[in-house]
Amino acid sequence: DKDKLISIYVDGRDIKVTFGENKSADVIGKLSKETFDQIVEGRETFHRAFMTGAMTARGNLKTLRMLDEIFNFQK
Repeated sequence: DKDKLISIYVDGRDIKVTFGENKSADVIGKLSKETFDQIVEGRETFHRAFMTGAMTARGNLKTLRMLDEIFNFQK
């Protein structure tokens, strides 16, 4: 569902994923399901998706880059 929001909370080694909006998030990204699927399949990264315009983001972009370290889907 393209209108669903996913919130990812990272605190040290603890990761929690929930549905819903988090207005106090360090970074907010927006991407299509197709781009998300490519990331999960290891054919794309969050950082590369942002750099090519397939993903938009606002907030702390350093945190956005950390998503590729936290969720390493590369094969």
